[in-house]
Amino acid sequence: MSRPRAALDTTRPFLLEDGASLTPSLRLGIRQDRGDPETGVGMALSAGLSWADPQRGISAEVKGRTLLTHTEEEFREQGVTFA
Repeated sequence: MSRPRAALDTTRPFLLEDGASLTPSLRLGIRQDRGDPETGVGMALSAGLSWADPQRGISAEVKGRTLLTHTEEEFREQGVTFA
């Protein structure tokens, strides 16, 4: 299976008073699926939020994604990541 993609990414860090930071992110992408089980073109949206505290050496991140549309109307895909 191959899946060529083109995407537009954006992030913006926000510094917090204690030296930590919050960084939201957003990605809008177009992909072409060539394989089994899906074949066609789709558009996906991803969003995330990262938190980092360099003084304590800890960080956390949550991301979610969903397939907005696909030429195969029955095909659906979503996902969530915690790190």
